[in-house]
Amino acid sequence: MLSAISQQMADYLIENKVIVPEDKPIYIYGIEQVILIGINICTTLVLGMFFNKLLASLIFMMAYIPLRSYAGGYHAKTRIRCYLFSVGMLIVCFMGIDLLGKSQGIGNLLLCIALGIIVTLVPVQDTNKPLSLNEKRVFKKIALIILSLLLVMMIMFSILGNQEIVITLKVVIISVGVMVTLGQIKNYIGVRQTD
Repeated sequence: MLSAISQQMADYLIENKVIVPEDKPIYIYGIEQVILIGINICTTLVLGMFFNKLLASLIFMMAYIPLRSYAGGYHAKTRIRCYLFSVGMLIVCFMGIDLLGKSQGIGNLLLCIALGIIVTLVPVQDTNKPLSLNEKRVFKKIALIILSLLLVMMIMFSILGNQEIVITLKVVIISVGVMVTLGQIKNYIGVRQTD
């Protein structure tokens, strides 16, 4: 269905001479990506409203997307699996915000573990998106800069007394740590299976 919609939109752009037919595959891919991003943003906001965490859902997206983009980690094999996995992860994260709000010690322990994992393993590439040595260095540097900014924001909001944002940022870092770990495990299993 997504492919059909993207195809129709690309055909419309060609018919109206907005793009040339040779560029059609590029536009189909781009349109699909925009639609997928829109669906994911809407899902995150709807789940945020459902869990009474609209602010947290906005903060989560603004922090998670850039960190995850450079840290890498687990990727599902199909779009539907990716979407369902993302929905499940968001539900766990929104529930985790409440749980970590009640237990600072567990939250801090999980944060320290996630920080160690991220600093040690990033970037974790996917078999579909291999990285060159130079890309790995650049991605690691950017991921660590983003991580540092998130930690500074946590300190700042902690001083300002906004614990919801602090806990949401903790959950972002913990969830990226989990995704990096799962990606590393998936890569390890993949290598073992090819041996």
